[in-house]
Amino acid sequence: MKPRLNESREVFHLFIEHAPAAIAMFDRDMRYVAASHRWLHDFGLNADVIGRSHYMCFPRSRSLEGAASARAGGEDLYCEEDRFVRPDFSIQWLRWDPSLRAADAGIGGIVIFTEDITQQKKDKENLQLAASVFTNAREGIVICDPHGAILDVNETFTRITGYSRAEVLGRNPRI
Repeated sequence: MKPRLNESREVFHLFIEHAPAAIAMFDRDMRYVAASHRWLHDFGLNADVIGRSHYMCFPRSRSLEGAASARAGGEDLYCEEDRFVRPDFSIQWLRWDPSLRAADAGIGGIVIFTEDITQQKKDKENLQLAASVFTNAREGIVICDPHGAILDVNETFTRITGYSRAEVLGRNPRI
């Protein structure tokens, strides 16, 4: 029975290490038990992290503090956007979802799946900025599709031309 258990552990660790997602497994004290290559890359860590505390690696990070106990209390700890300060002080935005690892006497640790959403966050901010410029511009703005049909106009356009937004949508700008 022992050889099968050791084989299962090896397969499990290989699965975690080579998963295309950022996955890490911690013991109840938040020491690394296993981490995928993606996790190591995303967090700027080396494989020597196994056995070290997550909070020793990232002293400024308290996002995951108490995750295991809160999850044990029935709380849903899925986090859509979490600001993470990397060791070089750059900001990384993460989406994460912890799952408990059960043990005979309660919580044996936690498995965390993360996704780096830094680029999506930047893209969202850029879209909000563009929308603000469009809405608040003092010039009339018309947005057309490649065939010349009007997709949108700002309020300044409607004030200057006298046409309502509903009147011009889908029409050619030569109205």
